[in-house]
Amino acid sequence: HTRCSRDWSSDVCSSDLGTQMADQPILAIGEVTGIPADEGRALSRALEYVLKRAQVQIAAPSAKPTHRVRAVVALSPPRGASGREVRNIDVRWQVRLPDDTLVGEVRQANDVPVRVLERDWPEIALGVADAAAPSIADLLKRPAPAR
Repeated sequence: HTRCSRDWSSDVCSSDLGTQMADQPILAIGEVTGIPADEGRALSRALEYVLKRAQVQIAAPSAKPTHRVRAVVALSPPRGASGREVRNIDVRWQVRLPDDTLVGEVRQANDVPVRVLERDWPEIALGVADAAAPSIADLLKRPAPAR
């Protein structure tokens, strides 16, 4: 957890993992909930851009993905002195198999000045996605959980 709005470190949690998975995971990027739809789409697009840059295969609309990722975003109410208010943004990315089995989570939290949040969401979304992508890519390489 960090204080700078540009530093979006992440924590990875995964379930107890067993068997082998496919060599080339194909990821479908699902919905982002907890924020307005336009902001959710911006965060999804930013994640897709960053993951493609990292050589992660993103599922085409007709493809059958091996994994799905979705995010739940929680925004705290503004706090702090007038003109210096911040909101905490908590992002929880979940990587799941097509049958909805949880592979693991990536969690990020950061305080962001309200004035930055209101005018620079695309830049914030890119920073969040850029920081989450390596951990999400790592989860895709893990074996599927034993059933």
